Amino acid sequence: MMQVNSHFSINRPRPTLPDVVEIGGVHCRAGRPLPKDLEDFVSGAKDGLSKWLPVQDIMSHPNTKLFITHGGLLSTQEAIYHGVPLVGIPLFGDQDLNINRYVSAGLAVSLEILGIQEKGIFEAINTALNTPTLQENVKTMSRLFRDQPMSAIDTAVFWS
Repeated sequence: MMQVNSHFSINRPRPTLPDVVEIGGVHCRAGRPLPKDLEDFVSGAKDGLSKWLPVQDIMSHPNTKLFITHGGLLSTQEAIYHGVPLVGIPLFGDQDLNINRYVSAGLAVSLEILGIQEKGIFEAINTALNTPTLQENVKTMSRLFRDQPMSAIDTAVFWS
């Protein structure tokens, strides 16, 4: 039995053997209420946040409108799970493939790290925030990603 961290809603269809089970998003969970001090900080943030925070809880916060990411698999799955549009700036490894897949699906805007400038970042953010189809696509993909008969962790346990 092989369990893979992929899900048909965000990966292209591909044939697999019967002993391959998708458990994509096994690490994703519903957001919890933020601690009071962090809630005040996030709710009052007008110009961004900080480097390291409880990402999934922030992704589920209603004030989270966009996620600027390098495009790693886990963080992009979390953003899609919570219905948050992406601006991807891939650096290495699978990040370029992930971001290109999400751009093709209408979930993200991509920037190249080489030659990146303030104007390009501003335009990418504006595009992601102000393109109704992108916003709708992310919400639709979030619903598809969550629409499973069992949670990813229950699927993993069932097939173990």
